[in-house]
Order: sequence, then structure tokens, then C-alpha cells
Amino acid sequence: MPFQPLLPNTVERHANFIAVQRVLTLPFSLTITVDALHDESASFWRELKHSLFGKAATTGTAGTRPSDPELASLLASHSQHFQTKFDQIFAMPAYSAEWQRVARAGLSNLLAGISYFYGDTIQRGPDGRERHTAPGFLLTGIPGRSYFPRGFLWDEGFHQLLVARWDPALSEAILRSWLDRMEASVGVAGGGHP
Repeated sequence: MPFQPLLPNTVERHANFIAVQRVLTLPFSLTITVDALHDESASFWRELKHSLFGKAATTGTAGTRPSDPELASLLASHSQHFQTKFDQIFAMPAYSAEWQRVARAGLSNLLAGISYFYGDTIQRGPDGRERHTAPGFLLTGIPGRSYFPRGFLWDEGFHQLLVARWDPALSEAILRSWLDRMEASVGVAGGGHP
């Protein structure tokens, strides 16, 4: 068995962050349920929950969650909806079932990699000095979550070729967040014409 670095199984007394490490063998299934939110991020997660599961999911008694069978049914329903929508948007009848499964997995991973960042940006001016921009948010696809945990404008253009077909409103929100982060001192490289 290859070496696997493991985290110590401890929690500091006044910790405000807890990392949970699981070492799994493929294939596996993982369900994460967020039961309660008590800070300013609650509205973001509530809006995300609304967009994924509909208006009814954002109402109800705080702290309640579906039972395991209800959650399994909900996930199966959304999985079927994803496959049906994929087949309608990206018709691939000439490809084998295996290649269609790979394409669905690729789109699923692209959508799952869309991340929300908030903060300032450090820029280095022509004089070599660093300056911080005003804080703001960026909604972006992550090309490689484990090794590039940030957005890249070049990659975003390619991501949006698929996301815009899948969900035009989501694509518009992502592009708007990139444009909102642009400043007069920043140029975006064009398509090769001087």
C-alpha cells in the first residue's frame, strides 16, 4: 500500500476551521448535508439551494432535512433530470453509451468546479510595487481544484462554451463577475490582431 499522509485526529479548543479527511477507494459515493448556517454566508447558500432544488427547498423549518430515503429519491430525480437535459442540449447519438457517460461526467465536473471567491487582488505595477484592488467577488470555474484553486480568464472562455449552452443565466453571472473585477489598469489579451 502506498504512503498516505494523514491528518492528526484532533480539534483545537478555539478552532474556527475543521478539516475532515477521508481516504476512499474508487468507486465511492459521498453525501454531505449542511444542517445550519449562522452567518452572512447563509444567504449565498440559501440562494444556491434555491437554484439547485427550487423555491420549496428554501422554505420550511430551520434545522429540518430530508430523511435518507427522501434524500436518495431527490438525488435520483436530479440525476435523471441532469441526464435528460444533457441529452436534449448535447445530442450525441453517434457516440457509444460509454463516451456519452464520459461526456456527462466531464460536464458534471465542470459545473461542480464553479466556485465563489471574495477578496482583493494583488497587482504588480510597472514600477514593480504591489497594490491591492478593492475587494469583490468572483464566480468562476476551477480548471483543477486540487492544483489550481483559482479562476483563470483564459480557461473561463472555454468553460463558458459549455456552461452557456447548459444554463445561460449562470454563464451570464460568471461573465459579469469577471467583468466586475476588471480595472482600468488591466488589459485582456485578444484574439491575435494588433
